[in-house]
Amino acid sequence: MEETNRQKKIGGVIQRDLAEILQAHLRDAGKTG
Repeated sequence: MEETNRQKKIGGVIQRDLAEILQAHLRDAGKTG
């Protein structure tokens, strides 16, 4: 049980980081393109 909760938390953090990185890339691409 504890392990799945930790995995869920880590997954959420990773997802949020990935979303921020993707948005930053899209912003940069829009500027250059």
